[in-house]
Amino acid sequence: MNYYFSHDYHARHDKKLVAATMKYGLEIVGAYWCIIESLYEEGGYLKLDEYERISYELRTSNDLIKYLIYDSLLFENDGVKFWSNTVLKRIGMCKEKSEKARKSVAFRWKNNGNTDVFQSKTDRNAIKEKENKENTTSSVEGCGIIEIPPDDNVERNLSALNRRLFQFRASPAEIQEVYRLSNYGEIGNPIWGLFSTIDQNNQQIRLPVKFILSRLKS
Repeated sequence: MNYYFSHDYHARHDKKLVAATMKYGLEIVGAYWCIIESLYEEGGYLKLDEYERISYELRTSNDLIKYLIYDSLLFENDGVKFWSNTVLKRIGMCKEKSEKARKSVAFRWKNNGNTDVFQSKTDRNAIKEKENKENTTSSVEGCGIIEIPPDDNVERNLSALNRRLFQFRASPAEIQEVYRLSNYGEIGNPIWGLFSTIDQNNQQIRLPVKFILSRLKS
């Protein structure tokens, strides 16, 4: 199941993010959104001592990640873990909605029994189809690129694709082309095999994005 999180359209104007960009360029913007994505995946918190792992995963410097976590004022920390108050707020809102939905179903079950809680098979299938469409439509925003994949029920791994493109420092134009050729990271697309080839020949493939594009086009 794919999820999406809110990416405020004016986020790039945040003074703290602007200051970070002035120091490290757009690379730090991509790193910021990848960390935000990881915070959502980990329930809102990451350990401070994981900065080396994060920098390796994003193929960027330890200094950039340490500045982002400790000095940019974009994150809070307690000496052990760090977080984003905005992320925690939105996770809390999601949990609150889920809890309200759970209580609503329990209330209906208590008062109406099976009659009103369970829909007909046709209704359930229609709802399931709608939910599948919603779950497979995920914003590609982990590295600052905002793109909505087609609503076609195709299984994708957008998070992994986005991270790899950031690691390879793909340009916006290259990212758009990779999205198109890989059908937004469709599971089973040849791009996943190409990533493995690059990992196995890390020192020999000097321009991984161009390598990927040439193979996907052939």
